[in-house]
Amino acid sequence: MTSCANSAPPLRARAASEAQRRAAEREERRRAKSASFRALAPRFIAGRGGGWKTAKTAGLWKASLERWARPLSEGPLRDITRADVLDAVAGVWAARPATAPKVLRRTNAVLRFAQAIGLRAPWVDLTARSLQEAGLRALPAGGTYPHGPWQRGRRFGARWRTSLGLARSPFAF
Repeated sequence: MTSCANSAPPLRARAASEAQRRAAEREERRRAKSASFRALAPRFIAGRGGGWKTAKTAGLWKASLERWARPLSEGPLRDITRADVLDAVAGVWAARPATAPKVLRRTNAVLRFAQAIGLRAPWVDLTARSLQEAGLRALPAGGTYPHGPWQRGRRFGARWRTSLGLARSPFAF
């Protein structure tokens, strides 16, 4: 036969354990509400420290996210939507076409990290194609981007050949 005195400590222990669990859940909810993209991006970059090809890569990631993903860093991380990412990437899409896909991949990586550590709901990556479907123009194809008017290059070549005074330049193909 068990006495009431023996059953009380397990009940108190269970109640204390339940109270600790609820307190931990409240703290996690508070932390998730206050987490921001600005605070999480450096944490993500630092966590990948050993995985970069060069030491400069971490600085490039940090600089590009600070400059181009700034609109995402204002509010709570859990409130970032696909429309917010689209708005943030639209600026770089027009100004720097070669940088736009990198910023998009980096933003997606930080948001996937937030999902992995439980700070936001599942994130579905935005791709260049989905951004085009949302109204942004297509990036130039082929991986080469113009650095200036191509006509200037032809004129320079013609002037260079005539200035040498050679009938045929050894560099002409």
